[in-house]
Amino acid sequence: MAKYTKKMEILKSLVERTNLTRDAREAFKKAYPNAPDAMIEVAIFHVYVDGIGAALDWLVSVEEFLRNPNSQMDGSHLLYHLYNWHQLVALLPEGSPRIIELIEDIKVYLNENEFQAALDSVEELEDRFKGQLNHPNFY
Repeated sequence: MAKYTKKMEILKSLVERTNLTRDAREAFKKAYPNAPDAMIEVAIFHVYVDGIGAALDWLVSVEEFLRNPNSQMDGSHLLYHLYNWHQLVALLPEGSPRIIELIEDIKVYLNENEFQAALDSVEELEDRFKGQLNHPNFY
């Protein structure tokens, strides 16, 4: 158990924060200065507002399974938040400036009849909105 002592101390600090949402907002804005406020709020929800509870629920179900192997370990709620976080990570670093840039590029390419270049930009934009098409590897 000693190897988890430091981690437990950090977790205790996390769950005992008095203004977790404010702290999360400040940290996200520092880390992702170009991200729009709406994206920051979604990230806060998936990581801090509901994500922490989902992670704790998963850990509780892991222990309950050890106590009663007939119980279910259901990590779907946690996976929901992790997957949404994965998708946000694809967009947060650049935020709306890169997306707007891609849209402007598409307009220019279409006006210049450069359809392949426009399609390439559309595909990049689509990839970003789909979390780069790579689902997280949970195994």
